[in-house]
Amino acid sequence: MRGATFLHLWSELIARSGYDRSARPPEGSFLSEALRNQGSLDRFANAYSASDVQGLMAAWMKPR
Repeated sequence: MRGATFLHLWSELIARSGYDRSARPPEGSFLSEALRNQGSLDRFANAYSASDVQGLMAAWMKPR
């Protein structure tokens, strides 16, 4: 697909962060509300809490 490089790189960053793509974003987040408006929240197997996502991002952003 022409021009898909950015999407591929973004997806790869999410994968490397350890984020479980089968889990929906935390309740109250912008993305959760956008997915709710689209009727898409039922596509996820489980849900992250805000503290879960904060922990993932903190671990991912630690200097190596």
